Amino acid sequence: MSTVSLVAVRTLVQTSLSDGELQSIIDRIEGMVEERIGAIQNEVNDVEITEVGLVTARGEIFTAQPIGTITSLTIGDDTVTPATLVSVYFRSGYIPAVEGSFSDNSYTLVYKPRYRKHLFEGVIIDLIRIELAKTAMRQEDIAGEYSYQAPEWNIETKKVLARLLLREF
Repeated sequence: MSTVSLVAVRTLVQTSLSDGELQSIIDRIEGMVEERIGAIQNEVNDVEITEVGLVTARGEIFTAQPIGTITSLTIGDDTVTPATLVSVYFRSGYIPAVEGSFSDNSYTLVYKPRYRKHLFEGVIIDLIRIELAKTAMRQEDIAGEYSYQAPEWNIETKKVLARLLLREF
């Protein structure tokens, strides 16, 4: 099920696309968002994200999304830190210096992201607007009377996605 309904998109975005075509764009945009930052938490709070990465040189871990709850944290091959003992800045997705971790240790973190549907909906609507505004033409100039310069669509997309991110991607 989509995070943003077809009705909501129709209300906020003017387009002549059919429902099927517009739903296809909604699904593609939501897939792109999930691929970049992970699954979107739902009202039931049953979405879990597993992140694998390297602990920073100072023993820190940064997540792609704000943390709701931590299910498990494994550092290296067998070091497991119980969720109750982990010091976490939930809103910023930051776990400060994990005791016993080193910069060359990998980690596996399983967590439930915070529920931020309102933020995701706005970003997805804006990304749909960008997708519908894209043109094949980069620029045009007609005898100095008319000129058009298309925005850098990738830069515009990154600006919108940055509203969801806790760090650069």
